[in-house]
Amino acid sequence: MKTIFPDIFYQPYPCDLSHTQKAKSTFVISFFVFAFLFLFAPFGLAELDINYRLYICLGYGCTSAAAIALNYYLIQPVLPNLFKESTWTVGYQILWIGWILFTISIFNSIYSAWVETAPFSFSQLLISIFYVALVGIFPVTALILVDYLRLYRKHANRAEELQHKLSALSSANGNTLTFISENKNERLQLKPDELLYLTSADNYVEIVYRINSDLKRSLLRGTLKGFEDQLKETGVIRCHRSYIVISLTSRQYFGERSRLLFKTSWHRFFCSGLPFLC
Repeated sequence: MKTIFPDIFYQPYPCDLSHTQKAKSTFVISFFVFAFLFLFAPFGLAELDINYRLYICLGYGCTSAAAIALNYYLIQPVLPNLFKESTWTVGYQILWIGWILFTISIFNSIYSAWVETAPFSFSQLLISIFYVALVGIFPVTALILVDYLRLYRKHANRAEELQHKLSALSSANGNTLTFISENKNERLQLKPDELLYLTSADNYVEIVYRINSDLKRSLLRGTLKGFEDQLKETGVIRCHRSYIVISLTSRQYFGERSRLLFKTSWHRFFCSGLPFLC
């Protein structure tokens, strides 16, 4: 099966969009549907008065937005095992967008029957699906492939930069890291190779480190940004909005397709604890 399609369709691709990205995607696609229908006026829309056509096409844009929102905010959240960042690929992304276009076709076919621009029938639905696929799936596929290549180059370059930084910082391994709480009452000192990562915990920051073979955790009052500032010269990496890792505990960085990864002596621990890195 895997030999049927080009290898690029099996490459990892990010699927965890932020609310802002979902809103932007919803607006862009629905606006494109509106603009295409209004300007090119298929399905007999050219026979309508231009003001009425504008009104009808705005309705198509709104029904398209409703179809996209249904997928993003209802279907995707109830199927978390399907939309896993660790297993999502370029091919899955294209199929997912294809499914969204299919639901847009259904919604718009129902809307067409409601405003009486076209009767609702199986043949009419097939025509709608054909036009949406013809207009949407090919440019969408091209955009996904271009975005994949952009992400690949971005993370490959970033990995190379971090690898150079790791080599330069390795000589500082004998220094001591000092963490001071926001109220100045608590202090924690560690060697760079003992620190694993920091993560935010409400009004505190949890510092996870190892002493010999024992995993330990300490809570200090403060913000992740504040502790990041304390570690400016030590090779910290803000790898996530809620996590900081230190490059001196990493053995190797490498960019793989759409993600930035790193290897540590505790790689298995990181893979289970920080899934966005693996």
